[in-house]
Amino acid sequence: MRTFIKSIVVILLIVSALIIVPPRVWVKNKKAKLTYDGRISENLKLFHGSDGRVMFLLPDQDLGGIFVYAPERGLWRCGAGSFIGLKLIALSKRNPSGCADDGSGDPIKPITAEGQSLQFALHHVPVVVSWQAAPR
Repeated sequence: MRTFIKSIVVILLIVSALIIVPPRVWVKNKKAKLTYDGRISENLKLFHGSDGRVMFLLPDQDLGGIFVYAPERGLWRCGAGSFIGLKLIALSKRNPSGCADDGSGDPIKPITAEGQSLQFALHHVPVVVSWQAAPR
């Protein structure tokens, strides 16, 4: 009987966590490409969030930040502390869209967002981040 009650409590805790966490979960996409200053690279970590949000890191071009695109808020550069990175998923610490939700990051403008690509300038250099459809 005690084992049954413990099992129910554990299941309830997991369900409760899943109710809170999903909007802040980001799933890695391995089919992303970066074009930086006309050169194509696959050294890019790109994650998909809910509602069309995209998070990516540019390890060779910008070590100090994480970029977050939310259709309703645009593109923002957040500090590395806004997210917890894991191998196949990442978690937003406080807000679903990281620093884009509370305005604590730096907005990147101008930006062109098309179906599965983002175009912007980083350090006055043209950047295109493109990806295949989000994993299902």
